[in-house]
Amino acid sequence: MRVSSLIRTAILGIAVSFLGGCMMPHMQLQKMSDLKPDEIIYIGSITFEPHISKDEVIYKNVINLSDQELYKNIYIKASDAYYELEGKHGFDLKSSVPGQEGENYYFTWKKDKPLYLLGVSFFTRWTSRNRESMTLVIKNGIQVKHDNQHRAVYIGDITFKRDEFFNIEDIDISQSGYKRAVRDFHDKYGTQIEVGVAKLFAARE
Repeated sequence: MRVSSLIRTAILGIAVSFLGGCMMPHMQLQKMSDLKPDEIIYIGSITFEPHISKDEVIYKNVINLSDQELYKNIYIKASDAYYELEGKHGFDLKSSVPGQEGENYYFTWKKDKPLYLLGVSFFTRWTSRNRESMTLVIKNGIQVKHDNQHRAVYIGDITFKRDEFFNIEDIDISQSGYKRAVRDFHDKYGTQIEVGVAKLFAARE
């Protein structure tokens, strides 16, 4: 059963809001007309190496009404202030952007508001009885800055290199995929707006 992107996002949001109360996560952009004059679009991806596999995540007695694989669902930790990301913050909805591991994200942000990327959370088990999750932390965080000249900004591709137990061995941050990301962005939203490249810094030295 296929549903529209807007409904798919709502379904994901409802699932997360069930865990954290009434606060909804920061959803991704649905169409260009939703972009407000004081907002920009951030583009990038979060990838695990090796990719998360269906066998590593348990979804049992869960009805999936979307055309997306549930085991690939991730929650990017994006905040307007740096803080130490700990387990209790894993599903702080105010600082979560739902996405799919290994695929581009496109979320809006107030262009004058600071942006820090702190890590990523995901479910390892979701059943009718319990839910278990894991949070991977970007040590010292990433502070994202832009030149204030573009409506869309490419952050880059963040790769968590991990072992079979999700212990992080290294984190790679690359902006070499800029051209491909811009092409995918233009194709997805039917636009040709110019995309800038973000400047990235450690949030804490």
